[in-house]
Amino acid sequence: MIFNSERSKVVAQAMDSLNHGSGFGTTAIHAGQQPERWNMNQVVPMISTASTYKQPLPGQPKGYIYNRYGNPTRDCLHESLAALEGAKFARVFSSGMAAVASAGNLLNAGDHVISSVYAYGGTKEYFTNTLEACHGKQLTYIDMTNLDELKAALRPNTKMVWFETPSNPHLLVIDIAAVVSIAKGYNKDILVAVDNTFITPYFQQPLTFGADIVMHSLSKYINGHSDVIMGALLTNRKDIDDKLFHMQSTAGAVPSAFDTYLVNRSIKTLHLRMEKHMENALAVARFLEANPRIEKT
Repeated sequence: MIFNSERSKVVAQAMDSLNHGSGFGTTAIHAGQQPERWNMNQVVPMISTASTYKQPLPGQPKGYIYNRYGNPTRDCLHESLAALEGAKFARVFSSGMAAVASAGNLLNAGDHVISSVYAYGGTKEYFTNTLEACHGKQLTYIDMTNLDELKAALRPNTKMVWFETPSNPHLLVIDIAAVVSIAKGYNKDILVAVDNTFITPYFQQPLTFGADIVMHSLSKYINGHSDVIMGALLTNRKDIDDKLFHMQSTAGAVPSAFDTYLVNRSIKTLHLRMEKHMENALAVARFLEANPRIEKT
């Protein structure tokens, strides 16, 4: 909202432009378009749809430059997700699979990846048909609930261990700390990446158990309204975040300002929604547990 006195100034500036030789088109483009005036101290993150940002001088970039490299709405979400996940750095991507692909791009051709056989179907499809078939990575699927399989699968060129817990859709639980201990005990440089989509940071923070990277499909519980496609990667390591920023910006895998605004909005009710999800799930589980017609295996 622009108060009356401010609105009068804007109108006066527009009229002055017309009266001093600026054409109608020039005035239409520039009148009222002073970026310096737009810091209004909003209590809700702004939706910044601008592709470019005003710079003080040519060749001396300052602040936001171009939407792929940074956006205030997106940065609000980065900060919020990092705080919730207990991470130093967060990057959001145009989809969960764009986040998965960016994590895979941290590796080089010939590197070996160990993945849970119970990983999300889209992740397995990308790992098999792109990461391995097109990018030259080596891939092994194992039952990550069996830690002996993990020990047997490790190789000198293993560079990443990837799993989700609970898994989608099997809801299998994997011991994060145990996986980290085995992987890092074999080679401290192995990256342990955990897909935390299904339980969210409200219930679990994988970085506190020693994971290097946390992945989210924000489309699911964190957004929670079935109106956004987005992913995220979080880490405490600046070297990893620097690489992820490069992938996010140069590959153009950034979400829209409106989508990031929607997730910023949804996060405010995440704790309430997760409590209700838990309450409902427990009610179903207890009903089934007490039902004599349900066979237990």
